[in-house]
Amino acid sequence: MESYFMTDEYVERRRAYVNEIRRSFDRPEVENGTAEEESQPLVPWIFLKIRIVLAVLLMLAFLLLKYNAYEFHGCQAKDVIDIISDISSKVPVPPGKAIRMVS
Repeated sequence: MESYFMTDEYVERRRAYVNEIRRSFDRPEVENGTAEEESQPLVPWIFLKIRIVLAVLLMLAFLLLKYNAYEFHGCQAKDVIDIISDISSKVPVPPGKAIRMVS
């Protein structure tokens, strides 16, 4: 019966087993058994982060205009809402996908 204590032999067998499993996933390994960092281009993630930050800033600016009754170059929140509703009314809706407006 095998002991449950961590012997050097057990650690080596366990390390070999883990490395074998890692190799089965076709991942490159470093000598100490950890996978190398994959070098993927970060450009798509950077643009995504920039777009998210810009969207949040625009939403905050809109909420600032709306709830504090501020104006930006003569535009109020009501003007922005009117522009967006005019644009969305001109977008064609596919048959069967019409949205009913609730008053």
